Amino acid sequence: MRQFHVWILLAFFSTLLNCRDDDDPVPVVEGTLETLELPPEPAEIKHVYGYAYKSDLTKESMDEDISREQITVVALHAAHPESNGDIDDFNVTSSSVADFVDHAHSHGVKVHLNIACFSSSDSKSVLKYYKTKMTAQIMDLVDQGNLDGVCLDFENIPKEEYYRDLFSTFSEMLAEKLHEKNMELFIAVGNRPGGDDDPDRLAAAADGLFLMGYAYSGPWSSYAGPTAPLTTGGKWWAAYSTFIFDENSDKTWTAKGVDPKKLILGVPFYGYRWQTYGLGVKSQTVSGTSTALTQSYITSKYGKEWDSYSQTPYYAWSSGGNYYQVWYDDAESYALKFAAANEAGYGGIGMWKLPWATDDVWDEIQKYQEAE
Repeated sequence: MRQFHVWILLAFFSTLLNCRDDDDPVPVVEGTLETLELPPEPAEIKHVYGYAYKSDLTKESMDEDISREQITVVALHAAHPESNGDIDDFNVTSSSVADFVDHAHSHGVKVHLNIACFSSSDSKSVLKYYKTKMTAQIMDLVDQGNLDGVCLDFENIPKEEYYRDLFSTFSEMLAEKLHEKNMELFIAVGNRPGGDDDPDRLAAAADGLFLMGYAYSGPWSSYAGPTAPLTTGGKWWAAYSTFIFDENSDKTWTAKGVDPKKLILGVPFYGYRWQTYGLGVKSQTVSGTSTALTQSYITSKYGKEWDSYSQTPYYAWSSGGNYYQVWYDDAESYALKFAAANEAGYGGIGMWKLPWATDDVWDEIQKYQEAE
């Protein structure tokens, strides 16, 4: 029987070798394998991953940012799961969303839907009981909206192994469904792995991990300070150690074994202004006086001093007998962060959020994308 099978195979391949069409001769390729030039390897993509509010999609400044053709993905913020797993607060088929998606696609920009859950009690409920339901509803939303993927932004998950594993399982379930349709999954995470993170499982499931490298200072702060310190030292050492690029730290995502190509360094396109009790660095804030301001507004209105410890700008002034400080980022401080991400081999940079930055910041992003 085996000899018969061999004879059949020989006959089959002989037929293939002798197939020809006299009216369509086999083309002759000149040269040899040694002289034929292979096409160049495709350039490695450096992601520029930006979040955007639905209310900003129709703004002229958003159109300008998309038309720069530097952004790779926009994540629409946000659809919020209810405690029963329902997701019905974001209309992906509205004219403003549909027009934006078409416009983004025409410039080669992918569009994701950000699924955000900031309530600890809601996270516990949906992860424990409604993972399958959420997955199905999310897939319906991305299909209806002609979207390219999803970002998961689950914050305040209980820092317990049980819920950490539930979130990892949910991420894997959703990733499987998305990848079946050639769609992407990104996950927003803290600047270093926390008790609610399983670095191995999240990195394996996701196409990218968006590191939220900001929110070090804000309305909760007792002292005015940097929103996104690149480095620490001096007055910031104890409270603002970032653990993002420290090669000697065992707290970074890469130290936990995550491929740096999976990591996206998130930066803030905003800053904070406070009334303070003095003009010096790390002055105490007057409670209830913080105001979030866009990067473009701050740089157009305020001056600049430089904090060498955090490598970020700030400005301090007095008015009407009161003291004020504003801490932010500008093209100079972003350039340092982008260079650090490039040196670390990260897969890209990202921002919260579009369209809040000045043209010179986008010049630095262009330099980052072109850098070796």
